[in-house]
Amino acid sequence: MGRKSISQRLSSTKDAAIKTKIASDWAANWNKEQTELIYDLGQAVKDNDFDQLCIITGQLKAVSEKRLSALPRVIKALIHGK
Repeated sequence: MGRKSISQRLSSTKDAAIKTKIASDWAANWNKEQTELIYDLGQAVKDNDFDQLCIITGQLKAVSEKRLSALPRVIKALIHGK
């Protein structure tokens, strides 16, 4: 069985404290991913590695699009419980 999405995890509980923990963990993981990719971008610039710059930029774009597209659903699940 695959991993549940953030929206599915939030919708599966009514407990506000659990919802807060789930959302906080999700946001912390997002921050960690973004921070690591930005650091990697800096390293690629320092190394003048154009190929790595392209790869990491694509990864950063994918992570950003995935998380930002989920954000409205996360907010809705936190506010409305759905």
